[in-house]
Amino acid sequence: MACTNCLNTVVDSDEHREGTGPPTLKEFDESEIERIVSYLNKKGGVRVLEELQSGPKRFVTLEETLNVSKATITDRITDAREVGLISETPDYGGGNGYKRHPLTAKGQVVADELERTDLAR
Repeated sequence: MACTNCLNTVVDSDEHREGTGPPTLKEFDESEIERIVSYLNKKGGVRVLEELQSGPKRFVTLEETLNVSKATITDRITDAREVGLISETPDYGGGNGYKRHPLTAKGQVVADELERTDLAR
């Protein structure tokens, strides 16, 4: 489970320089970090990011893999959009026209850091 101290440890890493690509947690301001920590501490928050890390997924796919209620998934997707972790614009790619939920650059950075630091476990 995510925690403030854990994310602050991730934020303190010097593995990225500003302006060289997508943002890193180090570049997020304190209020962004607080909002991200709040999101990650909600039921299903970490798991949604974990599932979307490899690419956009349909709601039904999230429902099948997350083992939480539809309401929880809906709430976490909405919350993640508000925090800027999931794109406001759904992805209709994949050749089938189904709505899929992609991470933003910020969401990808957070998901990658969760995996790298094994905070999701």
